[in-house]
Amino acid sequence: MGFLKYQGQIRVDDLYNKSVEAKRIMGYVPEIPSLYPNLTVDEHMEFISRAYKLKDYKEYKDELLKRFDLDDKRKKFGDELSKGMQQKLSICCGLLPKPKLVLFDEPMIGLDPHAIKELWDTTYIMQKGKVAAVVERKRIGETGKTLEDIFFEITEGGADNEAESAAPESEVQG
Repeated sequence: MGFLKYQGQIRVDDLYNKSVEAKRIMGYVPEIPSLYPNLTVDEHMEFISRAYKLKDYKEYKDELLKRFDLDDKRKKFGDELSKGMQQKLSICCGLLPKPKLVLFDEPMIGLDPHAIKELWDTTYIMQKGKVAAVVERKRIGETGKTLEDIFFEITEGGADNEAESAAPESEVQG
């Protein structure tokens, strides 16, 4: 995302990661939600829509709020929400611009099982700065393991074996 100092060059979809063009296709959801205490759920979403100059976003905004069980909390302020609800709002804000890719930093913290299930389709598990595996929701059932099982196998040993079984080699990138 370009938040930290680093050496080398990072490209996203063949764009330099700090370019305006790359920023338009990348979304970021931090580990700890950074919400404005005096903005409501609706106002947070409106803020994002204006920041990204979104048009025709309201239907998608409504869909996200329903999907993450925030529909009935539209008038609640950021600091009135539980930690899990704050995380859900942060996720909705990250998804609203419909980025091509989203970087989630510890996204499951504080989320209920329903929200976790709604959150992921394709998950890239990283270890030591490299993609160790690409896990697709549709393929999880084939392995008989949960995403959590695969994550721990990769991060606590056995990454080479699991990366191969979780995704075809062409999908695993380093």
